Amino acid sequence: MSTINTGTIQNKMMFDADYIKHKLLTDDTWLMRGVMAIYRMQTNEEKYQGRTIEYNNKGFNGVDASILSSFGMQLQRGRQLSVKQLAIARKKMLKYSNQLAWIAGGGA
Repeated sequence: MSTINTGTIQNKMMFDADYIKHKLLTDDTWLMRGVMAIYRMQTNEEKYQGRTIEYNNKGFNGVDASILSSFGMQLQRGRQLSVKQLAIARKKMLKYSNQLAWIAGGGA
């Protein structure tokens, strides 16, 4: 007689980078959640300094770290992004679609 493992199965939807790019371009909620997901990948020191210190392929790159970290801090404090900030974030966040797909797949 065989035994069946009845452990909990975690149900995760898999999103590819193209789908995530589409959602970042069309959905403010996805955009803000994307900023927060990448912001959480920054080290504590990077969050504190608002710049990239460790080049570990996680978090924001050196060009975007300052402004996108400031957006992440703002969202973390419960404040919304302005229309202008959303436009900036929308343009910059597209390059993080692969990292967001990795996170969505359980990589973080």
